[in-house]
Amino acid sequence: MSWTENKMVYSSMVGILGRKIGMVDGKRIDLNGIIETLRHHALTKADQPAFFDCDGAISYCEFDVWTDGIAHTLAAQSSNASRPIAFFGTNGIIMIATFVACIK
Repeated sequence: MSWTENKMVYSSMVGILGRKIGMVDGKRIDLNGIIETLRHHALTKADQPAFFDCDGAISYCEFDVWTDGIAHTLAAQSSNASRPIAFFGTNGIIMIATFVACIK
């Protein structure tokens, strides 16, 4: 995926995180389905790598626990779930974890 495409997906996700429905490549996606799939893999493929980046890999179980923690931290920071957040970081597992935590 090119930087432009990545930026478009990012913009789409930022705009829809509170609604749990998104648009990717002009198609509606159910973001709750993504969470259900990741949770299913956390139970059935717990130790298998879920994501890789230049810093290494993270298993489905580790990713699920980590994103739950991020989601709880974000929820504790604001009483308004539709309030936007900002992510300052690099592309990689932490960016994916932040997006997933926002959906949760």
